[in-house]
Amino acid sequence: MLQGVDLCEALGAGVVTTLVEGDPRAVSAVHLWGDRQPPGAGSLIAAIGATDEPVQMEIIDVAASAGAAAVVLPQPVPPDVCTHSAARGVTLAGLNPQMEWSHFIWFARGLLLEGQSAVAGAASAQQGLFALAEVVATILNSSVTIEDARSRVIAYSATTQTADIARTSTIMGRAVPTDVLKRLRASGVLKRLAREGRPFLVPAEEPGFAQRLVIPLRVGGQLVGSIWAIFDGRLDPDLVARLSAASTAVALHLVRFCAELELTGRYTAGQLRAALTGTASDAGQDVPLLSEPVRVVALQRLSMADAREDLALWRTFLRKKSWEDPVLVDIGDVVYAVVGQRAGPGGWPWLCGIVGSASPGAVGASRLSPGHAGLPAARVEADETLAAALHLDLRSATHEQVWDTIVLSRATTAVQSVAHSELQRVRDFDRTDGTELTITLRTWLENWGDVNATAAALNVHPNTVRLRMKKADRILQGRLDTPTQRIAALLLLRGWQR
Repeated sequence: MLQGVDLCEALGAGVVTTLVEGDPRAVSAVHLWGDRQPPGAGSLIAAIGATDEPVQMEIIDVAASAGAAAVVLPQPVPPDVCTHSAARGVTLAGLNPQMEWSHFIWFARGLLLEGQSAVAGAASAQQGLFALAEVVATILNSSVTIEDARSRVIAYSATTQTADIARTSTIMGRAVPTDVLKRLRASGVLKRLAREGRPFLVPAEEPGFAQRLVIPLRVGGQLVGSIWAIFDGRLDPDLVARLSAASTAVALHLVRFCAELELTGRYTAGQLRAALTGTASDAGQDVPLLSEPVRVVALQRLSMADAREDLALWRTFLRKKSWEDPVLVDIGDVVYAVVGQRAGPGGWPWLCGIVGSASPGAVGASRLSPGHAGLPAARVEADETLAAALHLDLRSATHEQVWDTIVLSRATTAVQSVAHSELQRVRDFDRTDGTELTITLRTWLENWGDVNATAAALNVHPNTVRLRMKKADRILQGRLDTPTQRIAALLLLRGWQR
């Protein structure tokens, strides 16, 4: 179900700003403050006209008593109201001063309606944007694309008679090509787009890029996207007025589309979290990629804050590397990715290729899991693989590559509490005499008794190893004569070192 805080966060600061995250409650209806009927459980209370602090306090109390999902007040909201809302466990949001209440209610009711059908409304919202692209194309008699704030193509008109190379590449790649973005950034077009509120012209730069009309799309003062049209006409007041009306509709639909996309991502993250923790029998059936064998990848911690900050850092890095919608989720203190075996973005071979010196951290991947039933075990494998990769100073590793380190890690953890008098005497001798018998004995065992290999690992002369081993043998009194004793001693020494 759609939670109150999820709905507010999905709409973004251009519409509402979440001020207090209260008790999680699913939204059941939009309630307009002042209606005869009192708000019910799960209501999203739109407090239209509630600008007085005493009235706002009353609304918070009513919402708490009714079990409302959230309250939206006009901004600015006094700090005392926020404090009171937090004390009552009520999610509180403030409406952007430049946002109309009617638009917010349209957003909320639309998202609630789509949310009741498994948060599947992004597709229908995008269909509306395609229809609006045709409307703008008819006004201009030209080809049109609608892009979001990250220059991704969301919709476009079917008109092709005025298409150029840049338009074709943009539509085929579902995003503005990198070379075109660089030219637009260098010429100051993107900077102008960030601050303009009215349509403006971008001159042709080369045969593959015809003159464009750019229409900024803003909601609540925030740039949410833009309309780009191949246009060689003149901007007269009548045309600007018609475009203004059309762009308002496009902007509102674009915000709703992005909000529904955000909610779909939150829904997917919830399903993925349930699949990885094994908390739902049907978990993972709606998660992308699970139609093919996948690897669960544990991503290294990057900050001392909570995992949500790490999640944002990893998502930004992966998007910059061309994985448009990374399948990520945070569980406890760890961020996980789910990847397939394909060579492109979102596949393990691709992830290994980008995890180098420029990567924010190391990654460890489980074995391939053929279905969602094996994902909880795969998550444990991913944790162990990442720990092994960090121990071996690797930037990336799979379970298959470091299985021996994982086995030894498990075994040494299990024997940490086991006592052995002779081995303990070797450690005590090191502490009292300042020798290095314990590390020499462990390295000798790890190298199967090869003195030269042990000396190379310790960076000492082989005779030094022989001398140390004679001293250790006198203390041990021949207690490491059999292969099983040597294996057991190695595990104990590893476990004690941890």
